[in-house]
Amino acid sequence: MYLDRFIEEINTDSIKVEEVGVEETEVRSKNKIDSFYSLNEIVVRYKDSKILKLDIEIDNNFLEKFRGDGIIIATSFGSTAHNLSYGGSIIYPDPSTLQITPIGPINSNAYQTLSNSLIVPKDKINT
Repeated sequence: MYLDRFIEEINTDSIKVEEVGVEETEVRSKNKIDSFYSLNEIVVRYKDSKILKLDIEIDNNFLEKFRGDGIIIATSFGSTAHNLSYGGSIIYPDPSTLQITPIGPINSNAYQTLSNSLIVPKDKINT
């Protein structure tokens, strides 16, 4: 029933088709550079749950020194998945937008770090 309707809609061009790009994210550490490909998001954190220390830059401009459990870098398509469960925003499906969402940020007298998600145009992000 549903399959017949789906096939009919494909044949009559009544279905809207959108291309979704794959996001490439590069994570740099002292010793190496790793590249990851994703459709929804990547999570940057230590395997053993150590405190993550990151310098976050946007468009080669320093934003902050992040301290916390990790960060999620989500596309708009991934904004309703893992990202949302950590307090991120739902972003209208637009492949030109990314979102940085902190996981367990540390905010104290010693550290003031990103507490909420930051939505950034894709062409402006460099972490």
